Parts: sequence; structure tokens; C-alpha cells
Amino acid sequence: MVTHSNPWYTDIVNYMVAGYVPLGGDKRKLKYDARCHLWDGPYLYQVCFDGLLGRCVPMVEEVKT
Repeated sequence: MVTHSNPWYTDIVNYMVAGYVPLGGDKRKLKYDARCHLWDGPYLYQVCFDGLLGRCVPMVEEVKT
């Protein structure tokens, strides 16, 4: 479960790993978003239309680079 720094994809990861839907969250939207993502260790990847994987980067990490 992602608990610190709360990246934009926290809800997607929590749904994929534990089936957790936050209060007021939309389970159908999370299920739809989760179908095109892969969770591997500490990273979440989005499967692109051409089959390539793109790593999802938190906003904090984007600013540092």
C-alpha cells in the first residue's frame, strides 16, 4: 500500500494490491484504470497502446529532475 508522499496514482495502486476503494471513490473508474496498469515492486507502469511500458512518476519526482 502506498502511504507516504501520496502520488497521483495512489488509489489505483491500493485498488490493484488490496482491492481498497477510498470513501467517495468510484470502484468502476478504479477498475477501468487498473486494467491498463501493471504493479511491479515499488513502481507502477502504464501499458501503452503499442505494448510498451511507461513508468508512472509521482509529481515530486518530476520536479526534482
